[in-house]
Amino acid sequence: MPFSRHDNTICTVILADDHGLILQAVEGYLQRNGSYEVISMHEDGNEALQAILEKKPDLAILDNSMPRLTGIEIARELYRSGKNDTLIVLLTMYAHPHLLTEAKRWGISACVSKEDATAELGKALVAANSGDFYVSPKLAEEIKQAPLNEAESVSLTPREKQILATIVDGMTNKEIADLLGLSTRTVDHHRERLMRKIGARNTADVVRYAAQMGMRLK
Repeated sequence: MPFSRHDNTICTVILADDHGLILQAVEGYLQRNGSYEVISMHEDGNEALQAILEKKPDLAILDNSMPRLTGIEIARELYRSGKNDTLIVLLTMYAHPHLLTEAKRWGISACVSKEDATAELGKALVAANSGDFYVSPKLAEEIKQAPLNEAESVSLTPREKQILATIVDGMTNKEIADLLGLSTRTVDHHRERLMRKIGARNTADVVRYAAQMGMRLK
């Protein structure tokens, strides 16, 4: 049966992904179905959140790794504000063991691997509409096989979480120091300690870790 929040009505959708090809592929799938109206598309998480709050779509299909806000962070903000009537389907490249826990915690309806997004999207939408929590088989298998290593199980201090967030935002040590009112030497110390904790060798590893954790910083 076609997905719809309301009988005999078109389902309004907001799409958000920082990869244009993914946006086009998902939009094309929805258009071919005929039961959906894509009312806006975004490549930035904060813009997507504002659009959801303003336009109140029936459904939002969100990437979990976007600039400024991840899909999980958007769901969290909607949940905490009490404005979470929009059903959310999460697309992800990262099979992190904590992903499903966070998704359920913030009211996400389905999680789908980007590698089989269009193939599994229909099943995810039907499950979301019926109130079930859906995980695509490929993602479920990848999560099952993903190891919980020492870096993933560490507890970060509030300051380390701040440092992590600023690194993900692309800030330099001097910019971080100015923002947090610290010396650059202190920032260097926190950054080195953070990287040791999470097993990161470089900035790319830090960003990858944050994405895998769904930016669980708050």
